[in-house]
Amino acid sequence: MIYNCLFITALLSVGVCAMTDLKDQKIYNKVLILFFICAIIMRNFSLNHAFIFKGFFDSAIVLGIGFILFHFHVMGAGDVKLMSLIAFCVGILDFIYALFISSLFAFFYAAWLIIIQQRKGRFPFACFMFLGLLIFGILTI
Repeated sequence: MIYNCLFITALLSVGVCAMTDLKDQKIYNKVLILFFICAIIMRNFSLNHAFIFKGFFDSAIVLGIGFILFHFHVMGAGDVKLMSLIAFCVGILDFIYALFISSLFAFFYAAWLIIIQQRKGRFPFACFMFLGLLIFGILTI
């Protein structure tokens, strides 16, 4: 029950961030903080301190790896923070599955941009994270 609520929280946060990422190419911290607070509250309902600590640990791992990618200009800081929130909500293993699905869609989109439109550049990754998380949720029902 709590995992389902956390998954829905992650899906909603990624959906909102995907819209702002498409529109403004920004992921706003106030949206991430709001959903992070909601996720903390829901994790506290479990009354299992190991479960609460695991969420912070998973989030810290993704945040650390993500900021290395940000430092090398592979990914934006908003995407890194969003992925950290997803890992906090769903756990590191489910995050990796969702990230794999997201990366497949992003790869095909990038290939289409390069081959068909003859253009290179940045594109919003939050919409692919939303798609990957949604498909992962449907596949695991």
